[in-house]
Amino acid sequence: KIATSAEGGVLQTHVYSRIPGDSNAAASSSLSSSAAREGSRTFFEKHLPLSDPVVARATSLLFDYEENAGVGISTAQQTSGGGGNGTGWVQWIEGNMAAAWEAAFGAPTEVFVPSGCVMMLSSISKAFPSHHLLLADFDFLPGKISDAVNSPVVAQKIADDLSRRGETRDMDTYLVDQGTADIFFPTDFGLLQHMYIETMGEAGLSVRSTNSERHPDFFSTYNVSKATVTLSGEDPLEKDYQNMQVFTASTYALPKTDRSTRCAGLR
Repeated sequence: KIATSAEGGVLQTHVYSRIPGDSNAAASSSLSSSAAREGSRTFFEKHLPLSDPVVARATSLLFDYEENAGVGISTAQQTSGGGGNGTGWVQWIEGNMAAAWEAAFGAPTEVFVPSGCVMMLSSISKAFPSHHLLLADFDFLPGKISDAVNSPVVAQKIADDLSRRGETRDMDTYLVDQGTADIFFPTDFGLLQHMYIETMGEAGLSVRSTNSERHPDFFSTYNVSKATVTLSGEDPLEKDYQNMQVFTASTYALPKTDRSTRCAGLR
């Protein structure tokens, strides 16, 4: 049951950049999802036919955002295609993959799909149907492992060279031993806004507002107390973090009779 009266606040910093994504690759007219497996202590990629409805939904949202011409699938299509259980996304991808991929990305390529972010947003819609969201994260990270769309950065602390111990080494693959490296995904804030609006709409909620600002601009406006100014007179919240943005959003639960108007004017 959706609680329409209570509101909650959700604060997230450096969360989305650390949520795992799924690596998808196009092969002729099909889509495959790669996974890291361990065999004889060696990690490798194994491409499997796309079957996970969450990954398929995230892929559809990415297609729709990148192509921006209605290639994505609507909630009504998903429900009729999969009976509302999520399999409709997989069926749609299977039937429309070739056209959608070409429209969104051109030549076949590798794409890291933010499926974990879709799961996070879905969880927020269920746990806090009426909420105010504020999140801050990286929108750019140097040293990506490849030219793939949404490619991550894999950074490893150097421990095998005493002269460089404590420094960071950028890796060229995410297939590293578990716990030996940090993996960060830069956040596409335009895509994040698109995923947020669509996910809240599918949950029957109404999005009041969404906004993204550069990290320094946000804190120049709202850090009115100036309590973070250092002895040198500089404020790191306004000067540093140039590769970060702040996303704010507000959503409330609609009465059952009003849900046809959800997200009006925002799509």
